[in-house]
Amino acid sequence: MNYNNLCPHCMREIQKNGSGVCPYCGCEVSRGLELTHQLRPFTILNGKYLVGSVLGEGGFGITYIGYDLNLELRIAIKEFYPNGFCRRESSVTNTLSSYGGSQGESFEKWRSRFVKEAKSLAKCTNLSGIVGVKDFFEENNTAYIVMEYLEGQTLKEYLNRQGGKLPVGQALQALEPVMVSMSQVHRAGIIHRDISPDNIMITTDGMMKLLDFGAAVDLMKEEERSLSIMLKPGYAPEEQYRTKGKLGPWSDVYALAATIYKCITGITPPEAMERMREDHLAAPGSLGINMPPSVEAALLKGMSVYTDNRYQTMDEFHHALMAKAEKEKTAISCREKTVLHRESAAEPVRKEEGRQKRIGSAKIAGCAAVLFMGFLMFLHLSGDNGNRGDETVLSIPEEGDDLEAVPVEKEEETVSRETADSLESEPGIEEQETEEKEIVTYRYEFLVGDVTWYEAYEDCIARGGHLVTIESPEEFEILTEQLMDQKMERYLFWLGGMRLSESREYHWVDEAGNMGEDPLCGSDASVEYQDCWLEGEPSYQSGESQERFMMMFYKTDQERWVWNDVAEDLLSEAPFYEGRIAYICEYGM
Repeated sequence: MNYNNLCPHCMREIQKNGSGVCPYCGCEVSRGLELTHQLRPFTILNGKYLVGSVLGEGGFGITYIGYDLNLELRIAIKEFYPNGFCRRESSVTNTLSSYGGSQGESFEKWRSRFVKEAKSLAKCTNLSGIVGVKDFFEENNTAYIVMEYLEGQTLKEYLNRQGGKLPVGQALQALEPVMVSMSQVHRAGIIHRDISPDNIMITTDGMMKLLDFGAAVDLMKEEERSLSIMLKPGYAPEEQYRTKGKLGPWSDVYALAATIYKCITGITPPEAMERMREDHLAAPGSLGINMPPSVEAALLKGMSVYTDNRYQTMDEFHHALMAKAEKEKTAISCREKTVLHRESAAEPVRKEEGRQKRIGSAKIAGCAAVLFMGFLMFLHLSGDNGNRGDETVLSIPEEGDDLEAVPVEKEEETVSRETADSLESEPGIEEQETEEKEIVTYRYEFLVGDVTWYEAYEDCIARGGHLVTIESPEEFEILTEQLMDQKMERYLFWLGGMRLSESREYHWVDEAGNMGEDPLCGSDASVEYQDCWLEGEPSYQSGESQERFMMMFYKTDQERWVWNDVAEDLLSEAPFYEGRIAYICEYGM
């Protein structure tokens, strides 16, 4: 590729034909610089990142489109540039010069915090609801964060095209990955503090991602903040207006709740400071929005003016909002609907760089093999004395499928008269009922990523499924056959089972966080689970960490898949498993 032929505005290769207009983005292909404090297009950073045009600029940073010369893909580059505390004349040099005195001291402190935030954020790059961080480095007397480049439109733009608002279920479902991801970001010690519809991108594959980490207020300790910080009216909580306001995860809760309010009502909430004087925030129900009272109450609690009245963590807000919505049976189930509207009925495909590596599709040899295996499964299930009408089976992908998160609808199978007659005539097979039988079909997605049990559990929910639970020996056999077909014996898979710290019994955990009644181990466990556990397991202590979470792996010497119990963060106990941690997301109706 000739990098001189890249359009600086979209970083696509073009054929220069003299027109001066990019055929992809429609922009003038010019390297002219509008503002001299910005880097010039086609500057190379860190020896491998080509700088393009400016995507956006805020009080503390400039974001450019860029191109990774090694990987040959488009990126976004955020440069630390605190306006008013430094200067640059890019026609002369790329290096920033900070002002003297207290401004220079502040510049150095904030730059250090910018790098620290980047390091923390880089650990969260596998989350589906935030922009992925690929790299960070220091150069030109400043610092840079390299992020995935997202194509699409902002939530603000999307709302405008949809007439200003979205149905309640659609909005909650679409923003749930952001809630789940922000819970993890908060655990890493980062607060976004600038959540709003224009900082959320809807990608071309239908996913919502939160942008613009490392914004101005992220960089300053409480004693360093000033009222000159740019705030978004309606979305910033009252504590962000005050120099000594105490910021925390609850601040992001307010902003995200306000964003949801905007999505479902089409109205920007009143400014928090105005609400302190007299609160005129209208409940969605009073505006004609159809939503259950308990869901409305959870949303309004997230938007409480005073921090003590709000949910204190994003986890609390997420669980309260979605649990109440599920209880009220609103149409928000991530197992039944896609994110936003798309041309196909498939779940959104995550194509961004930095996500967990996808495992290749199962190699099924021809449609005849698929039909034959399906027929065998049907005979097997139909031959179980009629007691397994709701049996769970795996939907077998055809050649070329990506094992993406596609929910498979329930399939109705009718036992024909001819089939019933043939079964009657076979010795040893009891008479089968000829009434319709519904077979619930699930689909599994195999994901690889060095995540903890809770991270795997929450990511599966964000994808619209749940961390796999195995309800029968037949399902266990079908699932492990798929793993063997895809040659995944080297991986260790999280299962959706755990025990409470005070208990010795393991139970399956559903997507709502409820533990099943039937124990999976011990004297009261069903005999069908006894052979699944590794001999001598479960154990209950590993060093200082309790082993409370279920995992499955292939036992080579026994030539079978077994269950084991491990600590929630396996890599902290056994770092040699790095690169081999995986999990299974289960989708079904």
